[in-house]
Amino acid sequence: MNNICCYVTFNRKKPLLVGIGHYLRTASIINQLTLFMLFLKLLHLVLSIKGYIVHELLNTILCKVLSYLLTCSCRISYWLMGMVAIERVYVTWSLKGIWLKSPRTAKCIIAAIIIGILACDIHELIYYESIGDPKFLDINNSTWCVTSYPSGVATYNQVNIILNYALPFLINFVSTIILIFIITRKRATATRKQRDHSTSEVNAPSTLRAYIDLLSKNKDLILAPLATMLPQLFSLPQFILSFSLACKEFKIGWQRYLLIISYFITYLPQVLSYKLYISPSSFYIEEFHATKLYHKISKWRGFVIRR
Repeated sequence: MNNICCYVTFNRKKPLLVGIGHYLRTASIINQLTLFMLFLKLLHLVLSIKGYIVHELLNTILCKVLSYLLTCSCRISYWLMGMVAIERVYVTWSLKGIWLKSPRTAKCIIAAIIIGILACDIHELIYYESIGDPKFLDINNSTWCVTSYPSGVATYNQVNIILNYALPFLINFVSTIILIFIITRKRATATRKQRDHSTSEVNAPSTLRAYIDLLSKNKDLILAPLATMLPQLFSLPQFILSFSLACKEFKIGWQRYLLIISYFITYLPQVLSYKLYISPSSFYIEEFHATKLYHKISKWRGFVIRR
C-alpha cells in the first residue's frame, strides 16, 4: 500500500514535469517489485528447506530467477534514490538549471540504470544453483540456494558488490552534506545582510533557532538521502560477513542474528518510501490528496471510525 500511494502521487501531471518525479515514480514500482521478490524468495527458502519442492529443475529456476531479480531490483532502487538526491542538490545549487531536471534526461538515466544493473548482475543468474542440505539429505529433499563462482567471476562479483554498496551510499552522504551546506549558507547570507541593515545585534540563540527552523522547513530535501543512507550503513555487517564468513555455519548466535537483522534493514527504504518522500513535502502531500486513492482511503477510514 505504501508504494501504491507513492505511485499514484508521482504519476500525476505536476510531479512528472521534472526529472525527480520520473525517478520517484519508477522507484515506487521497483520498490514494490523488490518487496514482492523478497516475499517470494523467503517463501521459496522455507519450502526448499522443508523439502516441499521436489522438482529439481523448478527448484533451480526459482533459485536463479528470484535471487537475480531480488538483487537487481534492490540495487536499482538504491541508484534511483541516489539520482533523486543528486537532482535535488543540482536544483538547490542552480535554481535556473534545467538539464539534469529535464524529464527526457531522467528517462535516459533510468533506462541506463536498469539496463546496467541487469547486465552487471547477469552472472548471478548463471552461477546460482540449488544443492542438497548434507545434514538432512537422507531425511527429506531439503535444499539451499547458493553460488559457486570461478576465481575470476568471484573477484568481479566482489568488485560489483562494493560498487553497488559504496557508490549509492556516498551519493546520499555527500548529497546530504552539500544540501545542509547550501541551506545554511543561504541563511548565513541572509543573517549577515540583516545584521548590516540593523543597529541591534543578532544574538546567538535566535540565530541557532533560525538555522534549526530552516533545516526543518527543508526536511523534505535532507530526510530522504539521510534515511536511505542509514540502512546501507546498518547493512555493513552483512556486507563484511558476506566476504569473510560466506557459506560457513554460524555457531555463534550474535553473528547469525546480526546477519539476519542487517539483511532486513537493507529493505527499509522500500518500506518507508511514503514517509521519506511524500510526508515531508507539502507539494507531494497536496498531490496525494488530489488522487482518487486518497479519497477512497478517507471514505473507508470514515466508515471504520463511524462503526
